[in-house]
Amino acid sequence: MQATEKVFSRSSKLRWGCLSMVLPLAGLLIPDIAVLIAVLTVVPENARGGALAILLPVGFIVGLLLWAGAFFFQPRPYNRLWRDQLAEKIRQREGLKVDDWSVQFVGWSPGNKLGQWEGDTDRDLGFLIFGPEWLTYLGDDFRFSLRREWVWQIDQSISSGPPLLARRVVVGHVWPDGYQHFCNFESRGDHTAWGLKAANEKLAELLRAWHQGTAFQSAPAPPFVEFGPPEQV
Repeated sequence: MQATEKVFSRSSKLRWGCLSMVLPLAGLLIPDIAVLIAVLTVVPENARGGALAILLPVGFIVGLLLWAGAFFFQPRPYNRLWRDQLAEKIRQREGLKVDDWSVQFVGWSPGNKLGQWEGDTDRDLGFLIFGPEWLTYLGDDFRFSLRREWVWQIDQSISSGPPLLARRVVVGHVWPDGYQHFCNFESRGDHTAWGLKAANEKLAELLRAWHQGTAFQSAPAPPFVEFGPPEQV
């Protein structure tokens, strides 16, 4: 991984997006395909219509259950891959190891609405570093730091999936221009889609604890801390 090579690229997102849909789609389609093959090879021709009328809906229901199981519980190895690649890129670009600090690997997007960037709800991937009076985001494309007193809101007001599942963490803040701004984060840890809800809740708790002054990294600020709006790197 070269320091100038984009980790969270369009091609990488497309490749992993397609691969992550293979198992759910297979779970959805295989039961009805199996029903068709069985009926056409075993059931007498004059009884096939009735058999299909009964068995195809059953196969469809089974397929939906398999699709849901695969979608919500299949591993997501691309997050670990992107994390390792980005950590190496930052080591080359900044000359430091992100794991020297207590970090959270997250997706970042501007605003307080769910957006789309090249088919993904995250504009960028990066690391959140919690300091005594500052919060730094160091990403693939962007970096910025917020002072504690600039932050005025931390909540989970953006749904990033079906009801009762994950909600993104929204941070309301001001920049030196005095205007109110928003950005939002989503955990990109080693968890399934089902585990994302708990991971985002933990991320929100960490951010609230940092804002209250009870959770932060005691090490001095890294050399890349620059307080102000996101800077593209």
